[in-house]
Amino acid sequence: MSTRKKIGMILVLVGLFWFLISFVLIPGYSPALGFIAHLNNMTTTEIVLKEGQVKEESILDMFMKRVEPLKNFSPQYEGRIAIPYKYLFILNIAIIFTGLGMLLLSSKRLQG
Repeated sequence: MSTRKKIGMILVLVGLFWFLISFVLIPGYSPALGFIAHLNNMTTTEIVLKEGQVKEESILDMFMKRVEPLKNFSPQYEGRIAIPYKYLFILNIAIIFTGLGMLLLSSKRLQG
């Protein structure tokens, strides 16, 4: 087995393992929810690395709340560092596809 094929298999396995483990680490995980509900949670939640302080509302924010009351306005934070799960999910998919590409390109049929 070539080293390229081994690396491809490792990338695919790591990607699949990371994908399955990330479902459990999502805040609000429930075994009763389905696959699609957990994907929705992955795109709307984030990993907070550093908590920040809530910034005071500006006059424009107060005006926008009155003009568009149906929209959900999230508070602005100062000094907060957070990574949305959707970026980790995209990175995970890229790792899986890279591993699959390496597996496909390492086969003897495509090389010869």
